[in-house]
Amino acid sequence: MKGLIVTCVVFVLAALYLGETKISLSPPYAKMRRPFLATGFLLFGIGLSLMMYSTYGSGRLQGREDVLKLLEEQEKERKEAGNQ
Repeated sequence: MKGLIVTCVVFVLAALYLGETKISLSPPYAKMRRPFLATGFLLFGIGLSLMMYSTYGSGRLQGREDVLKLLEEQEKERKEAGNQ
């Protein structure tokens, strides 16, 4: 999850840089010369982050199933050893 947040922050900062964003505090304003480039980059970053997160989640589910399968096998072995 930490990697997902860091990735999102990096993509937002890169999008602001690529869009040539100028931010001023006196008087307060924000100006972006190429907003479509920044928007496309942000959408790409969000899509990439979602793909990374879904891959991470599916890996965790597979690992959980493997652990449960091992526990069931160990339980069967204990029962067989107790019956003999």
